[in-house]
Formats: sequence, structure tokens, C-alpha cells
Amino acid sequence: LSVFLHRALRMYPRVGPCRITVLYILASCAGLSVLYFVGPPSFSGEELSASKGMAQASLARLKALSPAQQRRAAAVLGALVTDAATTPLHWIYDQAKVKELTEKGQTEFYPTSQCPFYTIETGLTSAYGDQLYITLKTLAESKGFQEDKMADTLFKFFGPNTIYEDARKQTTKPIQGPWTNHNLKTFIANRENGVEPAADADSKDPDGLLKSIAMVALLSGKPDLLETVAKSVRITQSNPIAVGYAVGGARILEHVIHTGSDGLDAAIQQLRDPKRAFPLPTDEDVASAIEKGKAAKGKTHPEAVKEFGLPCSMPVSFYGMIHGITVATDFQSAVRNGILAAGDNCSRGAFIGACVAARYGLDSIPLDWIQKVKQADEILGYIETIVQ
Repeated sequence: LSVFLHRALRMYPRVGPCRITVLYILASCAGLSVLYFVGPPSFSGEELSASKGMAQASLARLKALSPAQQRRAAAVLGALVTDAATTPLHWIYDQAKVKELTEKGQTEFYPTSQCPFYTIETGLTSAYGDQLYITLKTLAESKGFQEDKMADTLFKFFGPNTIYEDARKQTTKPIQGPWTNHNLKTFIANRENGVEPAADADSKDPDGLLKSIAMVALLSGKPDLLETVAKSVRITQSNPIAVGYAVGGARILEHVIHTGSDGLDAAIQQLRDPKRAFPLPTDEDVASAIEKGKAAKGKTHPEAVKEFGLPCSMPVSFYGMIHGITVATDFQSAVRNGILAAGDNCSRGAFIGACVAARYGLDSIPLDWIQKVKQADEILGYIETIVQ
């Protein structure tokens, strides 16, 4: 019942848990009646592999697109797969503990949540991934970026009468359900109280950077990309550091999509170009942060992240992102090393996953990993829409 409620409320957050529970009971009674009078159903191999076939069909269509379109698609898919693969071991601020857990079992898509803050089903995404998913979905359905529509959709997904609100009422950690990030709590409270602007002025976390991945996939190569990224971040975060590093990350990812390189040197050069598009006061800090992350390439990723720091906020998290991009040789090892780095490995890993997947292509993301992500079919459908 808890799994059913979690999935149903993610899909229909406004319905509410009580009505969902009643529907669940009625559906269960009907199902038991069918089993009693008719007998259990039998499924063919074709039916059991239907979801796998849908994912493969979507990927085949994406792979028929231009190289740049494929890299745009891979960026979003790589980020969401990484986030889902990492979530069971999220926010464990002890690298030794994460290593011990993974030595006993698998690293990616760990079968049970070990996060000390929240517990959700393996295959679901964190609040970071959910923000990227909602951004992707809204861009696809709206055929572009509409600021008011994006703000409304974020509020409806994370706000009142949702599984996120139910989880926020719990006081014992780990809470049973998804964790609401600080800037989202502030955004929701401000909207409810009529405070404008509703964005969190203090948060320096990478939520906006994660949302920017979908923006880059939609608008890569367009002159309004960076300004639109800033607008999307400012819906829930108005702190200049959050905005500046999200825009800087968008510059990196856009270079990856256009060139197939890691995008880092090109981004540094662009950030220091006096004639650059959409200049921000934080640009030099972002360029220096890229250099700092690159300079630690002689260390393993967990070593570098431990030295930089494991928390969420920028620029600390950004250093780790840059290091992960610098040392990555393939998507799978980048994801696993990101998980082992511990701390806020979801946001850090998701941006690494976006850049590495965009660089090495859709084929670098294992099909069985994609299939472990809840709502994978919907994600692929939305990706198809925005990259075309």
C-alpha cells in the first residue's frame, strides 16, 4: 500500500492520500474477486517485456537524431539515471560507511534506502531529480519556458496536498517519503503566504543547476539560453551564488553538447571573455572554481570530494562536480565513483552524469539502469519532445 500511495501521489499529487487509499481498497477487492472467479492471469514474454520494448523504441528514435540532439537527450537522461541510482545512498556523510555498504552489495540502485534523512523506494529520484523531472515535463508540455507556468507546476508538485507535504509533517528521521529541500520549503511557504518574490534568498544549493540541464537540452545554441536558465533558477532561489553557478554549469554543458569535449576549458575562456553573453558578477568565481576542480585530477574522486567538502552548497559541491567531469572515462564508473564520494552525491553526481553522458553518448547509459528508473518511459517521451 505504501508503494502504491507513493507512486500514485507522485502522478496525481492533488488527489490526496485518503481518496487514493479508498481507490486502492476498491481496486484490491475487485482484483481479488477476479482471481477467485476467473483465476490468476498469465502473461506472455512479450507482455512482460513491454516496458523494456518502449524504452528501447524511444532510445532507437533518439539515436536516429543528429549527434547534437543525441547529446542533448543524453544529458537529461544521464542526470536522472544518476540521481535515481544514487538516491538510496544519498546524504551519508561518511565515505567509509558508503564503501562498506557497497562492498556488501551493489553500488548503483542499492536495493534498500540507507539515507539517514529520508526513505523512498529504489528507482525513484531525490528532490533534486524531481525538480529536473518537473522542469523537463513542463517544458515538453508547454512547448517552451513559461515562467508563471513553471512556478505553478513546481508549487503543485511539491506543495500542499502532496506526498512531499505528508513527508514534511514527520519529525523522526529518516522520514518515510521524499525530503523537501530548503529552497522549496521557503518557496512553498512564501507562495502560501502571498510573499513575492517567493524565491529563497539564502539558498546556495545546486537545485537550480540541476533544473538547468533540461533548459540546456531545450535551448542549446539559442541566444536566450543563459538568461532563461537564470529566470528558471530565480523561481525558487534568488541568491546570486545559486544563480551564477547554475548559469556557469549551463555554459559547460552547452559546450559539451556542441563539441563532444568535457567543455571545461571552453567555459573558462567564455567566462573571462569581456564580450561574453549574459555576464554575471560571479563569472570569475565560477571560472576559478572550474580550475580548482580540474587541478585535483591526480586524486581519486572520493579523495578530491573529501578534500573539497561533502555538503550541498556552492561552490563546494561545484568543485566536486568539476573533478568528476575531469577524471571520468565512462558513464558507469563516473556514477559509481560519485556514489562512493558520499555526502550530497545526488546533486553532485547528477550534473556529472549529465556532462559525461552527453560526452560519451546515449549508448554509454546501460539499458538495465534506465529500466530501473521509475517513470522511465515518461522521461524518455518528454526528452524526445524537447530535443526535437
